[in-house]
Amino acid sequence: MRPAYKDPIPLGYLIRESTQRENEPASKILELCILHLAMSEITVVGTRHQIVINEVVDLAKRFCDGAAPRIINGCLNTFIKGLIETKSPVEPKQQVSVEAVKSLT
Repeated sequence: MRPAYKDPIPLGYLIRESTQRENEPASKILELCILHLAMSEITVVGTRHQIVINEVVDLAKRFCDGAAPRIINGCLNTFIKGLIETKSPVEPKQQVSVEAVKSLT
C-alpha cells in the first residue's frame, strides 16, 4: 500500500481556484497543471528531477505561451532545492501487480 502523500505546496488548491475563475487564461491553468504533474512525478513516482524538468519544459514550449518554460523551470528548481534542504526522501518506483490495478476498476 502506498503511503499517504502530503503535497508540500498546495497546488491542488491553486488549480481549483484557477479553474473557477472565468477570466483566467487557459495557458495559466495549463502551466499549473504541468507544474503539479512534474512535482508528483518527482515525489511520488521517484523519477530523477533532471529528466522531469527537461520533459515538462518541452511540454511548456509546445503548449504554453513564451514565458512559461522559464517560469516552470524556475519553479521546479526552487522545488528541488527545497526538497534537498529538507532532505525529504524520494521513494523509488513501486511495482504494482496487474491484479491490484484490475481490483481498482
